[in-house]
Amino acid sequence: LAGLGLGLAAGASAQTPRLTTEAELADPAVAAAIDRFWAERGEARPLTGQGGLQLAARRFVQPDRASERGAIVLVSGRTEAMLKYKEVVHDLFRNGWSVYIHDHRGQGESAREPAVQAAPDIGHVERFDDYVADLDAWITGEVLPAGHARVVLWAHSMGGAITARWLQSGRPSVARVQAATLSSPMLAITGLVPGLSAELFSCSLLAHTAVAVGAGARRHWGGQGWQPAALQDNVYTHSRLRTQRMNDVGTGAPVTRLGAPSWGWIARSCDAARAAREEAGRITTPVTVIVAGGDRIVLNSGAEAFCRNLAAARAGAGCGGEGGGPVVVPGAHHELLIERDD
Repeated sequence: LAGLGLGLAAGASAQTPRLTTEAELADPAVAAAIDRFWAERGEARPLTGQGGLQLAARRFVQPDRASERGAIVLVSGRTEAMLKYKEVVHDLFRNGWSVYIHDHRGQGESAREPAVQAAPDIGHVERFDDYVADLDAWITGEVLPAGHARVVLWAHSMGGAITARWLQSGRPSVARVQAATLSSPMLAITGLVPGLSAELFSCSLLAHTAVAVGAGARRHWGGQGWQPAALQDNVYTHSRLRTQRMNDVGTGAPVTRLGAPSWGWIARSCDAARAAREEAGRITTPVTVIVAGGDRIVLNSGAEAFCRNLAAARAGAGCGGEGGGPVVVPGAHHELLIERDD
């Protein structure tokens, strides 16, 4: 973590981070301790998003602000609830970071868009920029006023597209953030035909047509409701233990369950991913992009194009990998933050 775009000041310690292992996590006492940490150290900070939508949010602030390493804003992916990241937040905190995390509109414990109130397990958004505005409200209203010495973002999957668009937005708050890391960023979306970009067919034709005829809030053809992930041979992570913990969020907190997205989400997210790639050169914040070599949820070609455009914008820019491209974790699946230990 210390070397992946987390904004350490010059001279700051880069000690080996203390990370919970799968062997430790399998111990019920360790899992219970992480749950206690979440309940006792975490502070609920409800957030009012765009259009008055009520969003769930939580912060974990270091008790000794003088010695903390800074604040990390975790920006999660599609379908995710912040409850999924208990282990991640716990580990960041015990390595000296304050942590801020929120549930995006339409998922987790946050309110759903009015168009899907009757079917809250449909992943839907009316305007992708509302995700971006919600993130800005969280940062400007909660994170920056806390006065941390440095603030960095770690954004996963859909959160990577949201964060890229925020970094490109020109908002005053962007200049007050020192760095961002995008892991498995949603910068090119797989389509309804496996292996093909949604932009070849789903986004450019089906999804936008569905929105135009008033079906934007309907789940896409063949889309399923929430289902637990297979414990092995799934497309998310090689870790059976962390997969089970991910599934436990859905079974233990039914309100967080989310299935396949709507046509509207597909159309607006594809548009946002395309814009994020094309406008990468507008970003001046130092960015690291980390991709999973075996990703089957997003297309790594999107991250590669984003990094090329960023590197071409100015001398020294890029994403931290070879030739300014993304850092690749060979063989890893999409869920880099809950992958197998190695």
